This record gives sequence, C-alpha cells and structure tokens, in this order.
Amino acid sequence: MPELTSAVFFALLPFAFFHYYVLLALVPVFVISFKLAIHFKKWIGGYTGGLPQCHTAGSRNHLLFILVNYMEIYLVRHTAPDVAKGICYGQADIDVTATFLTEAAIIKKYLPENIATVYSSPLKRCKKLAEHLFVGHTIQLHDDLKEINCGQWELKVWDDIPKAVIDPWMKDFVTVRIPDGESYEDLYHRVKNVFLYMQQKATPAIIVAHGGVIRSILSYITNTPLKDSFTAFTLHYGCVIKISNINDTLQHEVLSNIVHEKETHKPSN
Repeated sequence: MPELTSAVFFALLPFAFFHYYVLLALVPVFVISFKLAIHFKKWIGGYTGGLPQCHTAGSRNHLLFILVNYMEIYLVRHTAPDVAKGICYGQADIDVTATFLTEAAIIKKYLPENIATVYSSPLKRCKKLAEHLFVGHTIQLHDDLKEINCGQWELKVWDDIPKAVIDPWMKDFVTVRIPDGESYEDLYHRVKNVFLYMQQKATPAIIVAHGGVIRSILSYITNTPLKDSFTAFTLHYGCVIKISNINDTLQHEVLSNIVHEKETHKPSN
C-alpha cells in the first residue's frame, strides 16, 4: 500500500507543477489588465471635448462610495402643461397641450436607446411623457419627484392671492412654506434624497420630472444656493440635461433647452 501511495504521488506531481506554473504565468496578465483598466478610466475622465455647456461639481467625500463607476442620468422636464397663464400650480394633476407629440419627438432625439431605468413623477404631465418615450419599459413612479406642493394656492390666480398672505413667501421663497404646502427647501431635501437613491441604481437612467425638481438636483450637484437657482438654471418645457459621473466628479450638460413662451410663477405685481 505505501508503494501504491508513492506511485500515485509521483504520478500527480507533474500535473501539480504544471498548474502552479500556469497560475504563475497568469499573474502578469492580471496585473497588466488591472493597470489598463485604471488608465482607461483616467482617459475617459480626462475627455471633455465637444461637450457644450458643461459644468463641473467638486467630488464629495460622502458620495465616493457611490460615484466609483461611469454613470449617466438624463433629466427631462415635462412638455407644456394645459393651464392658463397666471395660474399657480404645483402638484395639481394638469394635462399637456396639443403640442405634446411635437415636443416629445424633439426630446427623443437627445436620449440614448440603451436605457436601463426610467423614473417619473406620477403627475399626468410627466407620466404621459415617460410612457410615450419609453414603450416597453417599466416606469418607476416616485412621489418625491412631484413638483412643489402649492397647498392652498393650487390652481388659484397668482394675482388673486392676498398680498398679506403672499408677501412673506415672496421675500423668502426658500424657507417660507406655502400655506398647507411646501417651501423650496422642503422640495429640495426630498428630491436630493431620491436622487441619491437613484444614483446607486442601474444607468443610463431617465428622470422625467418638473422644473422645481430638476432645479433642485442641479443646485445640489453644483452647490448653488437655492435663492440663486432660478437665475443659474433657466429650464424650459421639454429640456433635456445629462448628468455624468466622470472621474469621480459630477458634471451636467444641457442637451436641449428650447425657449417657449415666458412662464409665470409669481404675481405680476
């Protein structure tokens, strides 16, 4: 029996040495592949040619665990809503105008075909656009993507809201809440939280939402004070904005932002 064991041992010894040297030979291959992957990531991160209206936000330490791979999220604002000029609206479920199909066709030109995930506000003007653009996709509806809650002012004429009621909000629309509604800060915080969640999911992703929601996201990634965000980000109906994580840095690029008739979101006086 010992002789048989020794014979088996010496018979298998060449195979053991063979596998050892094969593994040893593969080590440089793995090392070279890893280095090439790092250089490729840096090359991608360094490429910014041909990107119009491209803005860079500094990397944030608390997001580094999320922002480790290339990421694309497209922000799409809904098309023109069917509401009279001078009406206050936020979460009122307003439909879209007769120009919907024309506007949607323009938006589609700026979106990639290989979409992994589609998110949308559940309000009709967003949900209808998401379903039209992404037939066959499951549309993930999120209440946190709704426009600001205008509370008691929903669907009221801006100029009919008493001056004594609206003045505090006009002086500080960032922190003052609309009666039975939200402040801009409230909107910003809920949007920021859902955006952080969506960053961790499969991309390319689409977010079909409202002006206030998109402006909140852009304010967050660029560290823009909310009080300055309307000046910093002019967002027309149907605009398309691409957010990318390149080399651990969030960047946004305005792909389409066609000027429409001037919007009215405050009293005329």
